[in-house]
Amino acid sequence: MNALAEEQAGKPSGTAMGTALLRALAYREYGGEGRGGTGKQGAGDQGLGSDHLARYFIPGYLRHGLSTRFIRDKVKEKVPPGLYEFLTARTAWFDRVFVRALEEKAARIVLLGAGYDTRALRFSGINRGTRIIELDMPQTQGRKRECLHKAGIETPESLRFAAIDFHTQKLSEVLEAEGYDKSEPTLFLWEGVTYYLEREAVDATLSLIAENRHPQSRVAFDYAVPVPEGGLDGYGVREIISLMLERHPDEKTRFSLEDADMESFLAGKGLSVQERLDHRDMEKMLSAGGGMGGHCRIIPLFRLLKACPC
Repeated sequence: MNALAEEQAGKPSGTAMGTALLRALAYREYGGEGRGGTGKQGAGDQGLGSDHLARYFIPGYLRHGLSTRFIRDKVKEKVPPGLYEFLTARTAWFDRVFVRALEEKAARIVLLGAGYDTRALRFSGINRGTRIIELDMPQTQGRKRECLHKAGIETPESLRFAAIDFHTQKLSEVLEAEGYDKSEPTLFLWEGVTYYLEREAVDATLSLIAENRHPQSRVAFDYAVPVPEGGLDGYGVREIISLMLERHPDEKTRFSLEDADMESFLAGKGLSVQERLDHRDMEKMLSAGGGMGGHCRIIPLFRLLKACPC
């Protein structure tokens, strides 16, 4: 089952759990602990392996197991080549987008399908009045709040959790109930979701976001490009497709769009591309400043994109 199907069946998202696991692994390898630090990070810390709270959402045996290189290597062996690297780059990039919105004093940040995102917690120390709304299915959001409570982590006053059943509730109505104002500068963060949606759902969500015409509003999301004919031999491509077929056998359609079509797709909704990263850009990000070294590779199907009102 995909993430939405799991939650419809009354289960927290396993996809979100897997992402938290790889974020916790990256923190061990490249964050405070991976570099011999104390395991405590400042509110404004960014960079690779920045999510020091991801570990609280994974089972205890894995949390402790990640302290050993043997277990970390075993975890990485279970995922397609280039996927761990992509998720590490994606986390760092979305961190920067989030922090930039705080620095620009955005009125609100909306996280669509937040999963086990911890940015509202990790960057609370530099939040000067931005209100943050996390929307997700109640099963995953409920488990997230339980994990935070067990870990003794308090949520800041700036954060609101808004449970939503994407199958039965309208996103616009849930946002309005949380005080969302279309006229205020807002960052919409949409991480790790579009892959599991049909094009119509992506189109509807972006159209809703585009109704906010404030010039400082932004939307940041990740998406996939179609597999080119004969392109299964690309780095990690065959493996990621096999993984999707194994885990999502009933999922016949997923959103993907050619790079050449994205600008016109967004323009039709009153949005324009402000920043876009392909796999080569992300590889440079991972290698910068010593990061992951000069030999990291990312599956060439993924993109990161930030758009603003035209």
